[in-house]
Amino acid sequence: MAKSKAKKTTTAAKAKTTRTKAAAKPKKARKSRAKANRSAEPKAPVKIKNLPGEKWKPLEFKAPTVKMTYDVSNQGRVRSTNKETGSQTILKGCILKGCNLRTVRIGLKDNRSSSVYVHQIVGQHFVRKKKADANRNFLIHLDGDKLNNASKNLKWATRKELWDFQVGLGLFDKFISRESNSKLTVAKVKQLKRMLKKGKHRKKDLAEKFGITTMQVRRIETGENWSYVTI
Repeated sequence: MAKSKAKKTTTAAKAKTTRTKAAAKPKKARKSRAKANRSAEPKAPVKIKNLPGEKWKPLEFKAPTVKMTYDVSNQGRVRSTNKETGSQTILKGCILKGCNLRTVRIGLKDNRSSSVYVHQIVGQHFVRKKKADANRNFLIHLDGDKLNNASKNLKWATRKELWDFQVGLGLFDKFISRESNSKLTVAKVKQLKRMLKKGKHRKKDLAEKFGITTMQVRRIETGENWSYVTI
């Protein structure tokens, strides 16, 4: 009799365990489906928090961009926005050795790209030119810090004003020392500037011809290097 009762108890316990497991399976399935649904839900786009008083303006390029749109702010920052997700990123870019200026590279269609100086795009969008500034196409960093690209730190200047400003900051000796070790001479720079002015040659071809980099050609064209050599 006792054995029969024990057997019934064991059978009942097994049945209860089976029912509990069976009930737990739908619950686990529901949790798995809920987790899968959460994973499938699109993530909220990452938005860049503005600095105090920061304003943004869109950047436009000669060719369409690939995956991103780009904006520049009056605080000297450049951000990209993913066209599909809307997520934003601040572009750190790179700092050019020698001139200590920040640039960012923009991805364009057809495997093309464009490298832009941050201070120049800030100046073009936020530093207003007066009538007297019509011939001022260079930008001075008023505090001498070329990485401080906030619009309030930039001022339009002529090539001579830029040069005189750099001399006043004590950059003259460093500049001459750097260019005295260059592969270029004054005569070669004049020749290069004439060819740049005609616009018939690609910068890459000019760089190969004069034994320098494409970036150095750009710096000479914009007056960042060899600005005292005129044609």
